[in-house]
Amino acid sequence: MVAGPDNDSSEGPGRGRPHQMTRELIVEEAAKIPHEEFSLARLADALGTSPQSLYHYFPNKESIFTAIAQEIADSVPMVDPDLHWKEYLREIMLGYRRFLRENDYPFARGLNYSGLTIFRVAGQPSTTMMDRLDRFLAVMGRDGFGPEASLEVWVILQNFIRRSDLHRAPSDALEKVWKEMVADVAAIGDGAYPEIERASRAECPDTESVHRSMVEVLIEGISVRFGVK
Repeated sequence: MVAGPDNDSSEGPGRGRPHQMTRELIVEEAAKIPHEEFSLARLADALGTSPQSLYHYFPNKESIFTAIAQEIADSVPMVDPDLHWKEYLREIMLGYRRFLRENDYPFARGLNYSGLTIFRVAGQPSTTMMDRLDRFLAVMGRDGFGPEASLEVWVILQNFIRRSDLHRAPSDALEKVWKEMVADVAAIGDGAYPEIERASRAECPDTESVHRSMVEVLIEGISVRFGVK
């Protein structure tokens, strides 16, 4: 991204375009706002400026979303291509969840992706995505996958990363929805759902454990589907 410092503070203290405002600063603050709560007014308030001043850097809200997606894509560490394909895929999936938890990107945690933007970032050309795809194809080809199979696995992997709720969920997410379900059943009462009532006495599945299980099921499913150990 190209920085654009602007020292115009003619609209008064705390408003207008603050000293040292840049596209990078706007994206950094925008990424801290959950997607479902995002508005230009809230972003402007966090930056100490007015919503109108943001148009000096971005033409619309969607362009800010695109910049956030590009920033995340550029920041996620590349995985070691010397790993065996199973460990390589495992680290991509587990590593992305770890990255989102360790970095301040609340925006991405509640985002529902639309469209098959699996070769671009937010629908825009991306050298970062091409670098990742090129390395991915090299790893898969080396370990026994043909070009068509490799591309199919890439599509599967990208859809899992982008669309899995558990991939972006907080560690206590399953516990919260479990408690809601138990309360719902209790409110209905009359033994209407005896099997659910019996299961509700068990310990709630752990979010991290379930996510790891999903990753392992996906990897082993790929191995069986394409006959590659």
